[in-house]
Amino acid sequence: MLTKRILVIMVGIILSFLLTAFGTYIITDHTTTGRLAIFAIRHSHDMTDQQLVQAVGQDPFAVVRRAGRMMKAVDPIVSLILGILVGCFERRMPGKITVLVLMPYSLWAFFKLAFAVPRPNGSTALEIVRTMGIETLYIAIGAFAAIAVVRFLGRQHKVASATAA
Repeated sequence: MLTKRILVIMVGIILSFLLTAFGTYIITDHTTTGRLAIFAIRHSHDMTDQQLVQAVGQDPFAVVRRAGRMMKAVDPIVSLILGILVGCFERRMPGKITVLVLMPYSLWAFFKLAFAVPRPNGSTALEIVRTMGIETLYIAIGAFAAIAVVRFLGRQHKVASATAA
């Protein structure tokens, strides 16, 4: 039982990073907005603004913002998927196990967002608090999804056993 939990935690941690890389790959390589954003970012130093607008076909800043919003949707989707998967495999402590699964990825994303991007002095503390709150929300989404799956599967099991009797 303990080895099953450890296996679920380790696979979940690895899967969180792999799903994030897969989501990023899908957005940057298989969506028009992602490809245009990458093109705009790569060629922003080589071209003038007019040439960039002509090459992209629309406002390049709007394209980059739209791609950024798409990238921000990857984290809650990964949390939701991992919460559902943990709920399918762990029946006793799905919330706690999901928190343990999502914590390394959330800490990595937190340090990346809070400290890797240079910011003006006044906004650094606010950005750290904001990022910490967002990562906590993503962990809560995954934990609630795991608990909901366990309750749903438990209810389905009770209904199936009642109809069989």
